Amino acid sequence: MDNYSEVARRNGICFLRSSRIGGTGRLRGVPAAFVEAEQKMSEEDRLYDVARKLGFLRDLGDDHVRALARLGTEVEFPNGTIIFSECEPATHGYLIVDGRVMLEICGSVMGCKQFQTVGEGELLGWSAVLGGREWTATARTVTPTRAVQFRGADLIALCEQDTDFGHRFMRSTALTLAQRLTSTRLQLLDLFQAESPTMGGGG
Repeated sequence: MDNYSEVARRNGICFLRSSRIGGTGRLRGVPAAFVEAEQKMSEEDRLYDVARKLGFLRDLGDDHVRALARLGTEVEFPNGTIIFSECEPATHGYLIVDGRVMLEICGSVMGCKQFQTVGEGELLGWSAVLGGREWTATARTVTPTRAVQFRGADLIALCEQDTDFGHRFMRSTALTLAQRLTSTRLQLLDLFQAESPTMGGGG
């Protein structure tokens, strides 16, 4: 015997959703396209709720965050996962929901050096956001990490279509880069100070 049917109206579109039948996972009397569309909208709503809480997006309006949520997919990475590697094609950006990611650079003489950590609410992968061709560092998780992933090309297209969104998102990106450059500069100063010989008096 069928249970209730409910009508969900979202964005002017009417979806008819029937209860599942006999625990089999089948839906009675509902076109597959309607079911898929409703599921997609439910996922967008969930991603919107996740993204709305992220510090990186605090200056974006609700409509802007929702537009970004339409581009995104939630992903999870176990501890120790390499999300992307230096010099590989930069295709996706990430907004960290929870967890921590270490950035490192490698050289033939110095080996690999960790220089920065990206954490909750922050942007990871600015090269893809700015249309860069290659990653400038390797990103490795140091805790289990959850993130909203989006294609850099899709984000750039959205910025071009909605200039207000583009201005606000790129402003947040610029502020993030400025903070990271300052942090890297301070690390370099500490390194140079530690490696410089002590200046003695003449005599």
